Parts: sequence; C-alpha cells; structure tokens
Amino acid sequence: MTGLTLTKDVLTDFGYTIRSEVIDLSNQNIGDIAIDAFEDHEHVTKINLSGNQIEFVPLGAFAQNAKLTDLSLANNKLRAFKAEVLSGAAGIENLDLSGNPLESFDVAVTEKLCLQSLNLDNTGVASRVQLKRVGRCLQATWA
Repeated sequence: MTGLTLTKDVLTDFGYTIRSEVIDLSNQNIGDIAIDAFEDHEHVTKINLSGNQIEFVPLGAFAQNAKLTDLSLANNKLRAFKAEVLSGAAGIENLDLSGNPLESFDVAVTEKLCLQSLNLDNTGVASRVQLKRVGRCLQATWA
C-alpha cells in the first residue's frame, strides 16, 4: 500500500468539520482508508475520493453515513468491490467506480441501494455487468 492513510484525524487536518456535507479528497495520494474515517461525519451527503491510490475499501467504511447520496471512488486501484462496503449507507444514489481495474463487482450493491447512476466505465467488469432500470432504480446482473 502506498500513500496517505485516511483517518478521522486526517479529515480534521484537511479542515472537514463534523458538520461538513461535502468531502472532496480527490487527488490527495490516499492509499488506505481507516474503517472509522467517516464515522464522525453523519451529515455528509457527498464524498469524492477519486484519483487516489486506494486498493481496498474496508467493509462498513461508510456505515455511519446514512445521508450519503454520492460516492466517487473513480480512478483508484480497486480490484474488487463488495456490497458490504456500503453497509449502512443505504441512501447512495450515485456511485462512480470508473477507471478502476476491477476484476469483480458485487451486483448485490444494486439490490441493496436505489441507484440512479452507476459508473463502471473503463473497469474490468463494465462489459460483463448489465444494467436495467426498475422503477426509478438501477438493477445490475452479470451478462
């Protein structure tokens, strides 16, 4: 693992107070995310972690973020994405995983969330995941 480890203290160092609704940590050379990094940010609605060096997101990393609607993990080094990563963040509507070398993607993500958009462009799984709209939500299946 390379780069900065994102912890609660690092978020404070970047100037994000507990009341911040948007956290933009794009292009900050973040390599790791502590499981409790966002636990004091229950009001956050958008998190942008694009353009970092993240290889792994701990299961439940966003468990305290029930108001989170937009999450970008684009252009990192993720090889797998499990539905449990978003456990507790049931309000996510927009998920961007584009530009990651994904080898596996848990389509259960779309069963647990009512996604409006799911970006899998330029990933290893984009051509194998089929998206369809069910009501106002996207559902994914392996093609």
